[in-house]
Amino acid sequence: MAWVTVLNPFKRLSPRRSRPFPSPFRALGWKLLGAYLLVMMSIAGLSNLLVYQFFAQNLYKNCDEGLKILADSASHSLTNILADPRQIDQPVHRPLDNDQDLDLSWQTLQQTEQSIEWFDAQGRLQGKSGADFPFYPLKPGLNIIQSPPLRMFTLPVRQKQSSALVGYVRVTELTEAEQQTLRRLQWGLFLGSLLALLLASIAGFWLTHLVLKPIKRSYFQLQQFTSDASHELRAPLTVIKTAAEVLQRDTQNEAREDQGKLRHILDSANQMKILVDDLLLLTRRDSFCQLENYILFPLDELLEDVVTWMEMIAEKKGVTLKSDLVNNLYVKGDPELLKRAFINLLDNAIKYTNPPGEIVLSLTAAPKFAQVTIQDDGIGIAPEQLPYIFDRFWQACAVRSPQQGGSGLGLSIVKSIIQTHRGQIDATSQLGKGATFKVKLPLVS
Repeated sequence: MAWVTVLNPFKRLSPRRSRPFPSPFRALGWKLLGAYLLVMMSIAGLSNLLVYQFFAQNLYKNCDEGLKILADSASHSLTNILADPRQIDQPVHRPLDNDQDLDLSWQTLQQTEQSIEWFDAQGRLQGKSGADFPFYPLKPGLNIIQSPPLRMFTLPVRQKQSSALVGYVRVTELTEAEQQTLRRLQWGLFLGSLLALLLASIAGFWLTHLVLKPIKRSYFQLQQFTSDASHELRAPLTVIKTAAEVLQRDTQNEAREDQGKLRHILDSANQMKILVDDLLLLTRRDSFCQLENYILFPLDELLEDVVTWMEMIAEKKGVTLKSDLVNNLYVKGDPELLKRAFINLLDNAIKYTNPPGEIVLSLTAAPKFAQVTIQDDGIGIAPEQLPYIFDRFWQACAVRSPQQGGSGLGLSIVKSIIQTHRGQIDATSQLGKGATFKVKLPLVS
């Protein structure tokens, strides 16, 4: 794709300079570090969850086992309490009977935050000992109350011989101590995670530096090779082009066959020169962010210059170029690079729009960005090829061929320039109905 290299100066450009844009390797480093920290945080979070669940489960399991043991011990007093509720205050002596339970009295096992209740077979309360908790309906088995935090275990008591129901023993325990223990565990895990995140961040910075170091070296070596090769190719191409032009002038009266061969030589030399220039520009892509000529300037004035410059090319082909621009939209960047990007997009639109086609360039404002839209009614791009149009050396066969004079690098260069200016570019198209390119650039108030 041919580039127009003679660019007009701008009329009103502020001398304010912006800070350099970040290197793409810096952005890649942050992405790697972010991914590393995300993985580490996920692992730490899952580990903390498993530790908490395991600890809480075992803590409450021990609590429930204690309730069952206390209920079993208190069940030996149920018969006496049903006969005389005053027996609650009497100490119970339990001899060793080899019945595979703890032969300890419930008075020995009961703690201050526990209560024991004895019920007859009809569920009527017959006696109570220990802490005073609200009354809840009788329900056999383990029951959990959220507020206040209580755990209840109700044991049905039956006669050993006939298995007839004698009554129930319910043991209730306040679990505030367990909850405080779990809260302390949560704080410990949280602080430990923060410390682990800090250490992981330091390790991540170091690992990211180690990972990117050989990649940077290889990348810059390849970039230097491409730049050197482009420079070396320019000189012989210039010689070939100059020699062909001289021969063409000196052989104007010679056979048409020779003239055709010279034209092919000139066309090939021009095509190679365009390709070399585009390759050279791509090798300097990462140096865009280090240029010192990023300034604050009105985008509408830049686009006016672009439209004025490209109108002659459009008229020569018989294509109408229109513009609709909003005034006083300021952006920061290199105006020459942005001008080159928009000239490239318009050159594409003109090249692939047949007369009497129409191209419209519009500039609109959004809260945080300016949007430049270039819409044509040309031959368009097939939908399945749209994801690849910004790839290097991409040219859609059958519609966008090298015969049009492009190198396949133009849109890749445009995307590099726009991304360097922290912008976005996307395209929509329908084959035979034209294409629309939208560029978004951050505004500066």
